[in-house]
Amino acid sequence: MLACLPGDLHEIGLLLFALEVCDHGFQTVLLGANMPLQELPAAVSKTNSEALILSGVIEPEQGVIEQQLPRLVKQLSVPVFIGGSIAARNFDTLRKSGVHLIGQDIDTGIKQIEKTLRSRQAT
Repeated sequence: MLACLPGDLHEIGLLLFALEVCDHGFQTVLLGANMPLQELPAAVSKTNSEALILSGVIEPEQGVIEQQLPRLVKQLSVPVFIGGSIAARNFDTLRKSGVHLIGQDIDTGIKQIEKTLRSRQAT
C-alpha cells in the first residue's frame, strides 16, 4: 500500500515508485496524496497489504512525525517504509519511530523493501 503523508500533495514521486514496484512483481494499492495516518491501519487490514510505503516531500504539521507516525508503526503488523526528501531531513526522528527509511532512490528503496519482506517471510 502506498500513500503520501498528511498534507503532502506531491504524489508524482509516489506514482513513479508505484509503477516501478509493479515492474518488480508487487501488487499495489495506491491511496495517493494527503492521507491521514489514522485511516491507514484499517486500509492495510482491509487490503491484506504486506507493507505500507509512505512518501513525503514537504514538512508535515507538527506532531505527525514525532507522535502520529510512531503510533502508526506500533499499530500495524506490517513494516512501514518512508521515502522522499522528508526521510533525509528527518532521518534521526524517523529512525526512532520504527519506520524503514528508503530515501529518494527508487531502485535502492525497492531492494530494501524486498530484503525486509523476504526476511519477514523467512521467520
